[in-house]
Amino acid sequence: MDYSILLLIGAIIVGAIIWNANRNKQSSGQKQVSSTSSNEPKIQNMQPGGVFSLRSFGDDMEDLDVSVIGRHIYDEDGFEWIELEGETGGEKIWLTVEDDDELELSVTLRKVRLEEIGLTKEQMLALTDNDESKIEFNGRTYHFDDRGDATYYANGDTGGGEKLTYWAFEADLGTRYLTVERWGDGTFECHISQAVKESQITIYSTTGNA
Repeated sequence: MDYSILLLIGAIIVGAIIWNANRNKQSSGQKQVSSTSSNEPKIQNMQPGGVFSLRSFGDDMEDLDVSVIGRHIYDEDGFEWIELEGETGGEKIWLTVEDDDELELSVTLRKVRLEEIGLTKEQMLALTDNDESKIEFNGRTYHFDDRGDATYYANGDTGGGEKLTYWAFEADLGTRYLTVERWGDGTFECHISQAVKESQITIYSTTGNA
């Protein structure tokens, strides 16, 4: 047999082996990626319709069952965190989920007006670059921690974001927070929140389809 024909046949066989190996590798990689599902029972994967419980929460150490009705996104220069809006016993609850090296969770205890924490809009704006600022509210001293500008996407709709500036204050060694937000229309919102641990949360379903 002509040596050129033998070489051609050998090249075809080697090519087939390499192609098959690459196909199997690609298939294996795809399976590995698809094994991480959005339905995995993690708080980061909660969607509207999902249900979770929150144990030993707040000053009264309540146990709450929460139905998620909204999943909102905050974006600050490419870094994103989630706000889950939920209902429990006819009342609203907001759980902030931030995954920055480690999972950080906090639940809004109440929303208050700027006047309730003893500040005016002008005073709040003057705190912009003052890292020694503190706020006294309800027997706690909240120390300035961070300030930033972000975009808020209601229900994750990236087609229409709202700009805001936020100021974050901490009390009780980082277990209580006071956050002030100034929205694009000039209005202010203030949130009193409490840090919670992932172990306090039990997920029943991440979506309404479970």
